[in-house]
Amino acid sequence: MTNQLSWFLVNFIPLVLYALLEALHIFPGNFYAIVGLILFVILIFSGLIAKNIALVSNWWNFSLLPLTTYIASIAFSVLLTDLAYVRILYLLTTFFVVLYFRTVFYFFRKPIKYKFASIENSASYLNFFNFFLLSSSLYGFRSFLSLKDWQFLPIVLIYTVLVFYQLLWAMKLKFSESYKYIILATLVMLEISLAISFLPFEYYVSGLLLSLCYYVISGLFKLHIAKVLNKDRVMYYALFVIIIYAVIFLTVRWL
Repeated sequence: MTNQLSWFLVNFIPLVLYALLEALHIFPGNFYAIVGLILFVILIFSGLIAKNIALVSNWWNFSLLPLTTYIASIAFSVLLTDLAYVRILYLLTTFFVVLYFRTVFYFFRKPIKYKFASIENSASYLNFFNFFLLSSSLYGFRSFLSLKDWQFLPIVLIYTVLVFYQLLWAMKLKFSESYKYIILATLVMLEISLAISFLPFEYYVSGLLLSLCYYVISGLFKLHIAKVLNKDRVMYYALFVIIIYAVIFLTVRWL
């Protein structure tokens, strides 16, 4: 596949996916069929990226981030009542996914334009966006549908495993090296997610609290893997969490 065709697909396929997202509200009766089609298009496009752009066979690694992004975006959109906010969410999703695919393209096809650690950074920021959307959605569904812990926690577990696996893969760690980080992160996130679920906050505030925990854990992991983790940087993240949590607890509306 030529660079021109690859570049075209990198920019065109997300627009196709945006059109399918819009179709969810135009044809609500076909919601599940359209969601299935969105996921199918992502899988096919991820395979094309792996085979023709990255020239590797492990296409599933390229599919994880866009899959989790669109799943989180669709789940969160179900909780939104204003169509304008839904469209903003879909535009943001499309924008971030295009940036990610462009970063992959530059890394494999035009390294002269690639900025150091761009894939790792784009994966980290996009996963933070995803974690906020999906965790907010889960807390919203837990409240509206009266989900039990045994129904809620397995979804958190699966999503945490996928997100951290993808993040550590983007950091070029093999599974034999990354599984310890994944297990540790999953255990911590499960404990925190359960604790947050007892707080009387709106679902999006609870989602923000959990996604901030993801941000801190992923940041500490990146520093540890790069062998630059020290006491000062741990204190920075600790103070960051304390300040942000204090601001949230003092300013949000308690239910």
